[in-house]
Amino acid sequence: MQRKLRLIFFIVIVDIFIFCGCGGCGAGGSTSQAIVFSDVHFDPFYDTSLFQALNAADYTEWSDIFATSAVAATSTWGSDTNYPLLSIIS
Repeated sequence: MQRKLRLIFFIVIVDIFIFCGCGGCGAGGSTSQAIVFSDVHFDPFYDTSLFQALNAADYTEWSDIFATSAVAATSTWGSDTNYPLLSIIS
């Protein structure tokens, strides 16, 4: 009997999610939107001339070091994100 009640409860919960979905239940069906930004591959050594300074410094000092870079172009499609691109999107 206990197992049957659990199964019924599970089916009811699944049905609620299927029929209501993300739009919510009731009149109007309010919805929400979200932008998901994940899985960024950052290449801190995009400018090899900064390697020694970055390696010697604490990460909290990196933005000042990146500001001295001669590379101003953002990374291209298929490449890891470089600092100029990361600074635009953050």
